Amino acid sequence: MANGLTQDNWLSQVIFQFFGWIIVMAFTFIFSLILWLIIGNVLYYLQAIV
Repeated sequence: MANGLTQDNWLSQVIFQFFGWIIVMAFTFIFSLILWLIIGNVLYYLQAIV
């Protein structure tokens, strides 16, 4: 094992997990936003056709 793995590295692990959560949340938000825009446009065009 590397030196200081138990003592010094917990902060970097917490920061890494924090950034991982931010990336996942941002990706999920962008994906759902794009999905809602696509669904909204499809419904609008279907309504315009009918």
